[in-house]
Amino acid sequence: MFIFISQSSSTLVNYSCLNDVLAKDDGETLIEHTEKVVKVLMELKTLFKNAGIYFDDDLLFEKVYIAGLLHDLGKIMPGFQIAVQNKSHWDFRHEIASLFLIDDIYINGKKLDDDEIIDIYTIIVTHHKSLKDLKENWIGDIEKSFIEVTKGKINEGIVELAKLLEIDLLPARRAYRDIFLEYVDYVKTTYNSLTGNTLDLDIIKNYSESRFFQRFCGIYDMVQDSKRKHKLIFMIGLMKSADHLASAGQTEIIKINSNFKIFEKGIRLYSTQEKASKIKGDVLLIGPTGSGKTEAALSWAKNNMKGSGNDRIFYLLPNIASINKMVERLQNIFGKDKVVPVHSKTAFKICKDFIEEKTFEELSEEEKHKINKNVCQQKSLIRKIHFPVKVATIYQLLKNAYYIGDYEINFAELYNARVIVDEIHAYDKEAVCKLIIFLKFLKENFNTKIMIMSATIPTNLQKFIIKKLGIENVLKMEDEELASFNRHIVFRLPGTLMEYVDEIAFKVRSGKKILVVANTVETAQNLYKILKDKLSGSCIKEEDIKLLHSHFILKDRDKIEEKVGDYKLLVATQVVEVSLNISYDELYTEPAPLDALLQRFGRINRFREKKEPAPVFIVEKDVNEKGYPYRDREVVEKTLKLFKESPVKLEEKAIQKMLDEVYSSYDYEVFLDPRIYNYLNELLTEKYDNKDLRKQFYEEFDGITVYPFVFKDKVVELIDSKDFYELELYKISLKLGTVQGLMKKGLIEQEKINGIPINFVKCYYDSEIGLDKNRPLEIKKVIEKDFM
Repeated sequence: MFIFISQSSSTLVNYSCLNDVLAKDDGETLIEHTEKVVKVLMELKTLFKNAGIYFDDDLLFEKVYIAGLLHDLGKIMPGFQIAVQNKSHWDFRHEIASLFLIDDIYINGKKLDDDEIIDIYTIIVTHHKSLKDLKENWIGDIEKSFIEVTKGKINEGIVELAKLLEIDLLPARRAYRDIFLEYVDYVKTTYNSLTGNTLDLDIIKNYSESRFFQRFCGIYDMVQDSKRKHKLIFMIGLMKSADHLASAGQTEIIKINSNFKIFEKGIRLYSTQEKASKIKGDVLLIGPTGSGKTEAALSWAKNNMKGSGNDRIFYLLPNIASINKMVERLQNIFGKDKVVPVHSKTAFKICKDFIEEKTFEELSEEEKHKINKNVCQQKSLIRKIHFPVKVATIYQLLKNAYYIGDYEINFAELYNARVIVDEIHAYDKEAVCKLIIFLKFLKENFNTKIMIMSATIPTNLQKFIIKKLGIENVLKMEDEELASFNRHIVFRLPGTLMEYVDEIAFKVRSGKKILVVANTVETAQNLYKILKDKLSGSCIKEEDIKLLHSHFILKDRDKIEEKVGDYKLLVATQVVEVSLNISYDELYTEPAPLDALLQRFGRINRFREKKEPAPVFIVEKDVNEKGYPYRDREVVEKTLKLFKESPVKLEEKAIQKMLDEVYSSYDYEVFLDPRIYNYLNELLTEKYDNKDLRKQFYEEFDGITVYPFVFKDKVVELIDSKDFYELELYKISLKLGTVQGLMKKGLIEQEKINGIPINFVKCYYDSEIGLDKNRPLEIKKVIEKDFM
């Protein structure tokens, strides 16, 4: 980080030739950095070899190469060199200075037209700051004023250079000019060796002749053409990723072998798997839980890689637990170095992989420092075009529509990539609609290939997806094949789960593995306490009875999830519904929408190891009506009616009809949010305020991070020591409404620690029960601090 040092205290080690010019305050020269950038761009060209054809631009990579060679030209300016050698701050933008003196550009003697040059300008000026930021804070609206300010900044540096080198102004100006021209010659030579073409640059001699301002303003006219704008986003993404990777010392883009092995030899494939492996284009796949949808998706991805050049795969899942399990599963196929998680707790997952056998608390300070450094590097690389397989939540995809982070990098990586959306049923209607709009945008503008799949998709949602995305391939099993997945018999029981705790305890003592699913954390906690008490003194060990929900800190939840399929009694919430490869003997569950129930059923007799259908029990009422999580009660009532004639042998071939009965009134067009269209249409220009969009995104999709008050001293210690990765271990993510409710009760303490806003929740917490928000802590003399 630069610290401002006044010019009077500055020094300059050397400024006599191009090799003296630094790009970074760590001593890396401009030539060293630029050569790394070029190496990455060459890798990216190989990865996206067909991009010029798709975006209808024969010069696409020629322009990206030129931008890469010129992007840091402004760092030659004496003002920047004085700042970087003193680890201070130059109060001007080097990317503007990079282009201020460049006029016309020629390839093989042919002058590029203004539109082509504006492409190069756009790539360079946006490799750090947005157009909006540059316009508002650095360039302004008046050309004359901009030229005078820029001229002043260049001349200030030359004057300071003369003072520091104790030479006259004219030799100082000449030294700067000679280095500038030496770099221009380097650019020409390097470009020729890269492409075999010649490059010529016109350099202006009079500052007033600079056409930077006019060309910058031309960007806004040019991006009104949406096709051109999307091409620019792609090229900016390449430039940003190359620059960031080069700065991290990484010049290789990791790739996967397109002949990766999915199935063991001799395994009989399901019809959906066979068909998926032969399809080119987008797919909607509907198949029962345990029917190998993941393998089908990978077979589809493999077939769609052929001839594309791009080997990127994005696998999207609803929650962190299922993502982490899928990462491990895919690492066994592609290799550990090729598959990474992308979610709000990424640092913790990476950290855990680095630690391996130890816990974080068992590490020495030296080990912690080393791991923190590795985690920081890995997390940074995940945000670049580096790893070929990323397993993420849909929200990591959607945040690009809200201008969060370096979205251009993500759009570039999504070009011609394969996006697999698993368990689409798990999202609410609004989130599904936003996702479909975003996928449509990717398909139409970045040639992204899409596969959507689930065990449960109502027909009206299928039609909505097919219509919006133009999907022609829909894969389903035939009735005969579906019959082999019949594995459950459903019992509808009167009352609440509390009335069946004795029955559940008896079955556990009898040797059955029982899964109990409640609709709220509070109910799950109460059921767990009662069942644990009833099983005390029996042959069931305490470690064989577990509670799982979303209100555990990360390190405690992770320990529970490690053996989630091995317990004799697991009491859980909806967190077990998605992509957990576990199989219990029987289920007791509170009422829920049919698609949610079917996912819960999918954790019972999952591998069809039992000859007879396994019993699943649905009670008619919730224990906690106040905390009811499902907004549409009518859907739950319709679901219960399906099992009125209990018991019901559940046939897979009948599930589609059942789903359609429950969701017959849904019209997904109603839930489309036109704001997403607007945001996507204003990419690059960023007409909408970034801060407002960021706030909107996190309120809509992400939870609020809190820390149990019992860990306050530890949290403060970790922040003071800047140990942010161990800090991850103590986080809990709560819904915005939950946090607002706790605030009204005075149970959220908000303060800033070293400038970082932190929420402490003043409720009881332990590693067995998790956060009990109905059990306030009695804290004496708690000082409430202002939270800004």
